[in-house]
Amino acid sequence: MQEIESKVEEKKERYKKTVAQLVPKLDNEINEHYDKAQDPKYLDGSNIEKMFDIIQELNDIEAHFKELEERKDTYNKYQEVLETQQTVFENLEDCREQITLRCLMWNSLDEWSQMNEKWKKTQFSLVDADQIEK
Repeated sequence: MQEIESKVEEKKERYKKTVAQLVPKLDNEINEHYDKAQDPKYLDGSNIEKMFDIIQELNDIEAHFKELEERKDTYNKYQEVLETQQTVFENLEDCREQITLRCLMWNSLDEWSQMNEKWKKTQFSLVDADQIEK
């Protein structure tokens, strides 16, 4: 019985070391993503002609960020099971907020442009003012 408990403790310590090595790597990836989201081109209105490229870039960034969030949850679960303190990833919330805001801005701009084009082609008497107001 002692031998089994000893092996369990050895494995537990090995896993703690592995997780301890993975956490800083994930934190660095989150920080890199945060830096990507801060790129001025995502806030520059003169990039309107590149809207579709920017939206695609932001969608890719957002998809990768969701993977990072899932890894964060996984690592925190490992830490809980291994009875170690869960890591707080400093830039995670800020990164999520920055990416979400930029995606929302560019997707809304795209939607507005499409609606404008539709309204321009619609006979004036058929334009729905309530829809435009919304």
